[in-house]
Amino acid sequence: MPAPKTGLPVCQHILLGLQLLQARELLMEAAQTVRSGYAKSSKAGTLAGRLTDSLDSLRSELDDRSAGEHPANEDWAPNIYYGANAETWAQTVLPIWHRHQAGNPDCCAGMPEPTR
Repeated sequence: MPAPKTGLPVCQHILLGLQLLQARELLMEAAQTVRSGYAKSSKAGTLAGRLTDSLDSLRSELDDRSAGEHPANEDWAPNIYYGANAETWAQTVLPIWHRHQAGNPDCCAGMPEPTR
């Protein structure tokens, strides 16, 4: 029987949060392009309006999970999944990254520092 899965380490939450934020920004651009060419009430316009719904639900679930996996310590911030401007992200998320990296864990050996 496989061992139970325990979730993601902090470094993977941070990197995944950035990937999902970038994906959301691309989807928003695509939706805007569709809405500029088609009526909001058209099928294309309606579907474009829903593009980010599943992604936002996933981000919310992962935010909840990351908070639960790293409770009552400084290894969690909502900006991991909800993003922020680059300065705020760096002030809230990078310290978490640095604390995690300080333990030299195998999960993120050799990873470059993430940037927003």
